[in-house]
Amino acid sequence: MSWSAITKLSLAALFFATTALAAQTDISLGYGLQANAFFNATLNANMQKFAFNAGAAPLVGYTGTQSYSSNWSASDITSGNAYFFVGLPELRLTSDWAYRDARLGVFASLSGILPQTSAYYLGGTQLAETNTCGGVNYNQCPLAASGFVAQSGSAQYATEIRSSMRFYNLAVGLTYGKKVATWYGFDVSLKGEAGLVLQSLSVYSQFAAALCTDGSNLPCASASLSRVVQGEMTSQANFAIGPVLGATMRFEQPQAFWFAEAALTTTVLFMNLENSGYTSFVGGGTLAFAQSTQAQGISSTQSVIAVLPAVLVRVGIHL
Repeated sequence: MSWSAITKLSLAALFFATTALAAQTDISLGYGLQANAFFNATLNANMQKFAFNAGAAPLVGYTGTQSYSSNWSASDITSGNAYFFVGLPELRLTSDWAYRDARLGVFASLSGILPQTSAYYLGGTQLAETNTCGGVNYNQCPLAASGFVAQSGSAQYATEIRSSMRFYNLAVGLTYGKKVATWYGFDVSLKGEAGLVLQSLSVYSQFAAALCTDGSNLPCASASLSRVVQGEMTSQANFAIGPVLGATMRFEQPQAFWFAEAALTTTVLFMNLENSGYTSFVGGGTLAFAQSTQAQGISSTQSVIAVLPAVLVRVGIHL
């Protein structure tokens, strides 16, 4: 290698080392709320099909050599907005450098670190069989014939639904900001950012609806009197990636070691969900009928585009 090349490499290394030393590096903790309406619509639609058979999926099959074919539905007890807003704890690291009268920088953040609060519903659900038969007809009215509904075609169940969502966001990107004002002794700066978000997400839902065929209160006096409709479903993101844009207003006093920020961000996530689960009808402790989530009209994989705005407040220190 020539001395000229060595000299150029040395100067480049010196430049980057000097630049790195001149960087201002900050770390902050934040908390905010993310509006989850776009993604929530997919979760709610799946929940309606899974727990209440909103897709009107037929209940068909065989018990031994006896075939059955019917349909069922259940009244909805959810609010329809299990995760309209989700909490967004955040750990954030930034470094920036002076550039003319502004500052250029990079950032990395991890958010959604803590498990999200579960959604919970408790109430009475009316289970209905579409077909009604004058007598015991296992072929056309299997739910009535098995005691899950009355001969009139319906029954009232005590129902419990739980759903929990966990996600983690890793974001990296670039920032550009400058001081815009002085307010009560604080320097106020405005910073814009653009980056890329990777998300890991899983949603687990389960429900149980129960009654006693003699009309008594739960728990039933005998296992043979028990009728339970229950199920569980898991939705897991195979991938979730997309751009994030944000604006941050920072407040800090000159020479202070700490700062505070208020931020608005919008993330556009392109994700692919994998769904699996089942709904089962258990009579007297014995499995009578079952449907997979796919049989209920929930696709095994779903492509989702979600626009996720969020507002956060942060407090941090200069390193």
